[in-house]
Amino acid sequence: MSKRESPIVRIASIKLENITVRYPRNVEALKLLSLVFEPGIYILVGPNGSGKTTLLDVVAGIRKPSVGRVVVNDTINLYGLDEETRASIRRETIAYMLQEDIFLDHLNVIENLKFFFKTIDENEVMTLMKKLGVESLANRYPATLSGGEKRKISFIRTYLKAVNSSLILLDEPTSHIDADSVNVIKDMILKLWEYDKKKIIIIATHDLELKSIAHILIELRAGHLEKVEKIANTT
Repeated sequence: MSKRESPIVRIASIKLENITVRYPRNVEALKLLSLVFEPGIYILVGPNGSGKTTLLDVVAGIRKPSVGRVVVNDTINLYGLDEETRASIRRETIAYMLQEDIFLDHLNVIENLKFFFKTIDENEVMTLMKKLGVESLANRYPATLSGGEKRKISFIRTYLKAVNSSLILLDEPTSHIDADSVNVIKDMILKLWEYDKKKIIIIATHDLELKSIAHILIELRAGHLEKVEKIANTT
């Protein structure tokens, strides 16, 4: 059976309407949260447990809200679609860097980077690895990598998909990463935006260095929307 095609060619807007997400024991990760995401770079901040990752999962079509709706492009109720259709949307239009680094342990780094792509330019992959100083890891296996090295490889894998994605979600992309590499990652995110200013890029982070490339700052606290602030950046 062939994979279902995405009913959405491009994600141009996402509207969260009174979203509440309850986990077991009635723990509410998000509480009546309403937000609109349109093209731009968003930085999502807040202490641990504030709901940042849950919000990204909701936007990605992974975590169905207990209450509320997620409306894509003003017309499509994301969670009114079945899981197979939501999976096709993620596959065709979303690049999501998870907080956890997930690799196939039996494949080396370059094989992991190439695994999920039908075609890929290995020279392009090596160029990106050189940018982040990890080209020497190409033939290493995931179990031998440090936490920072894994984050860099995860970012590169997401970046390769993000070039052709309209929605980019990054969960703590700079954790365990040295300052020089953080600057490279900031530059790479900006290049994604400059390449296509119709993209929606949402970054959940504790690293306020990323504020310098964002257009909008969103602060969460205990599942509540604390603040939405426009940032006067020139990007």
